[in-house]
Amino acid sequence: MDVAFLLARLEPFLTVQNVLVALFVGLLFWLYKWATTPLNRIKRLGDVGYHFPDNVSGKQRAQLIRRAQKLRQIGDIPPVYPNGWFCVAESYDVRPGKVRSVVAFGQQLALLRSEDGKVHLFDAYCPHLGANLAIGGRVVNDNCIQCPFHGWTFSAKDGKCVDIPYSTGRIPEQAKLEIWPVVERNKHIYAWFHCDGLPPQWEIPIIPEVENGEWEYKGRTEHELNSHIQETPENGADTAHLHYLHLSGINFGTIDAKQVLNTVDAGKDSQPFTPDLSQALKDLWADKGVQKVFQRRSEFQISDSAKFFLDSIDRISQPNYKPTEQDILHTRVPTTGVVQVQFVIKGCTFRVFDVGGQRSERRKWIHLFDDVNAIIFISAVSEYDQVLAEDLKTNRLLESIDLFAQICNSKWFIKASVVLFLNKTDLFAEKLHYGSISRLFPEYKGSGSYESSIAFIRALFENANDSPATKKIYAHETCATNTNQVQLVIEAVVDTVISKNLRGTGME
Repeated sequence: MDVAFLLARLEPFLTVQNVLVALFVGLLFWLYKWATTPLNRIKRLGDVGYHFPDNVSGKQRAQLIRRAQKLRQIGDIPPVYPNGWFCVAESYDVRPGKVRSVVAFGQQLALLRSEDGKVHLFDAYCPHLGANLAIGGRVVNDNCIQCPFHGWTFSAKDGKCVDIPYSTGRIPEQAKLEIWPVVERNKHIYAWFHCDGLPPQWEIPIIPEVENGEWEYKGRTEHELNSHIQETPENGADTAHLHYLHLSGINFGTIDAKQVLNTVDAGKDSQPFTPDLSQALKDLWADKGVQKVFQRRSEFQISDSAKFFLDSIDRISQPNYKPTEQDILHTRVPTTGVVQVQFVIKGCTFRVFDVGGQRSERRKWIHLFDDVNAIIFISAVSEYDQVLAEDLKTNRLLESIDLFAQICNSKWFIKASVVLFLNKTDLFAEKLHYGSISRLFPEYKGSGSYESSIAFIRALFENANDSPATKKIYAHETCATNTNQVQLVIEAVVDTVISKNLRGTGME
């Protein structure tokens, strides 16, 4: 087919209109490709990773490239992993004469415990043909690992190949495993990593309580995080960054939080609520971080009535607010010194001396009441998982039992009736939903129910009485906010005190 014949055949189609349509379709196709195809607008300089403006060229560009390459030298940028010791296994998980696979530092490693109990860590892949020694490899000759593929044997001490079964010739020097520095401390196995291959720079401290078995292993919580290994400890220390940038936890940088804190700092927290302040308190209490912290209130000091009042912000912030009976019962005022209250029940006049139980308060009163008829000892059983504000190492309930023992067995109170109120049972029952008291009292073997738990705690108090034959403990379970229950308990206590006094005078 010649050119003349081809043009003759195409002549009917070579009109201006057809040509314009073809150009338009081509333009649309080009625009479609341009819009849907990613464009690489970044110019990269090999492996350097630094980008320069298009107007930088020639000598200036070469200088920038050389400078960028110098900055890439080892030591000027952080390593992939921080230098130091890393836990790779727990001691109980590696038995003598066994090998297990370990993935650490982005590599496959093999961990071996020889028959004499020593641990060794080395690269998992055999230098011969790359078989994984941790999968199918056998421990032989006490501290050697034998490849499952061809039977090559390597010493776990120095990594050298010590035997090739089918060869009687000289073993090549390159037939050697990479050995990692490893140490066993505190029932864990640690491997040393250094980006420049330097030997260990420091030793892992020994924790005597772990080594001698005083601290018994009860389990652990393990989380896998998709992040660089160094970010977790850094973020744990740099909480200001998290609160400010990521708004995690309780963000005290918000307008609501600042308004509340400024009010407290200015000493205006005893003044009437303003609408703005009440709304700020309400918003802050609804904060997810605040709620999460409140769920872990057993780990820090907080008033047990905080939730009651914070849930009622709308009501108590009203200008015409008047405290209800429950408001008054939930109000907490610390007792300091000695406060005397006198009242009449069933025709008898009672004088009650309210004294503080804090350590700093006891010396003020404990020797002054040798002639009292009865002692009402109130202990908050809901504080079994709390510590003292004045001594963060002492459990509140254990301290309460200790104080009860001192008072119950004191020479000053030999003749006094002892009434024990196990108070705040409602909060105690609520806490039992989140965990058993066995967390703090390992000797408790009960079912974890309220009845079983409160009976155990009551027994702890009653066992503190050194003279059960002559001194009886009158124990009651109480909830101070339940007025009906408290009234019944008080009446029972009054009857007990009156009855004992009558017996003492020979009138009963």
